[in-house]
Amino acid sequence: MKYLWPSVKSVISQEQVWILFHFSAVSCFLLLKCECRLRKYWLKGEKAGTSEVLAILPGFPDNVRTNEEGNFWVAVHCRRSFYTHINAQYPNLRTFLLKLPIPTKIQYLLQIGGWPHGLVVKYSPEGKLLQILEDSQGKVVKAISEVEEKDGKLWMGSVLMPFVVVYNLA
Repeated sequence: MKYLWPSVKSVISQEQVWILFHFSAVSCFLLLKCECRLRKYWLKGEKAGTSEVLAILPGFPDNVRTNEEGNFWVAVHCRRSFYTHINAQYPNLRTFLLKLPIPTKIQYLLQIGGWPHGLVVKYSPEGKLLQILEDSQGKVVKAISEVEEKDGKLWMGSVLMPFVVVYNLA
């Protein structure tokens, strides 16, 4: 693993993203989270040193975990909205809006595109969408930041809300 660190470090400094290592008998790649996308960065093989978009996400991802089959569960903190799109395109406008005397709760709700809700998405290693679980009303889960599949159950949590939810996948 020490041998791989220099290439990983350069990826981190260029993309400013976090990394999920994925190693199997047939593949070795990094999974990068950036710009509402999951990207594969190949570490070895004929594609070594290249990257490709694995999936375009419906919102802003927080954490990604693999399950026993090698599929990826993505905790989506909040959906993309017109407001977040405009803020991303015009950083000076974003700075101006953040300086306005608007209550923090309103600023937060604008940033996340409305009322907090829960969303987790499952992808195959090839980027095929396998499953979506969403609480669009936010009645059970809100602002999911962590998801983990273990023994046929999906464990979800949040850094903003005081909960742990266990969802039976069977």
